[in-house]
Amino acid sequence: MLRNSEISWERYCELRDGDPYLARWGFTMYRTYYGLGSDENWKALLEKAKEETFKELDECDHDDLAAKLKPIFQIDARSDQSLLNDLSLGVLCQVYNDKVGGDPMPRLESPVFLVADEHSLDQISEGNWIVKSVDADYPPREEIPIRTSTEENWWGWGRMELRQIPWLWKKLAGEDSRYCFPWTVHQADLDNVIWEEDDAD
Repeated sequence: MLRNSEISWERYCELRDGDPYLARWGFTMYRTYYGLGSDENWKALLEKAKEETFKELDECDHDDLAAKLKPIFQIDARSDQSLLNDLSLGVLCQVYNDKVGGDPMPRLESPVFLVADEHSLDQISEGNWIVKSVDADYPPREEIPIRTSTEENWWGWGRMELRQIPWLWKKLAGEDSRYCFPWTVHQADLDNVIWEEDDAD
């Protein structure tokens, strides 16, 4: 991932120099499930996000960039049962855009945030570390009526592994989210698809 990472680092520095708030990188993550056992799984998810991100940085390091990025990495974790319990992705977009609970993490080309929902948190016990990534500028729309076209469509969100967090950030440093989320024929298909960005870069 970091083989050509000087491009992303230069872009990051440009943004950071214009606003001290940008002297960090990462994503805001919303928790929307608060059922039995979810507190422990949420804590484990946040720890795993940091662990997997650092592992990816180390494995693909170039010119000691990992040492620069690690200290300023942050998952802005939002957990508030009274506010976020069982919210849809569309409502979460409004929460993000309205800065409810404070400013979210700095945006790059697209205002993307992460979501840990019931499925994400329940899957942790099976060793699956998967969250949803959502573009706040494009609240997911209902597929009504069901599309008859067989061409793949972009829905404004997708599913990704925690290890892909630095890949997503790198991608968003130069491109919008249309290049970062899976395209599928039907929106429901996204529940069975994982973003394929990996160290093939």
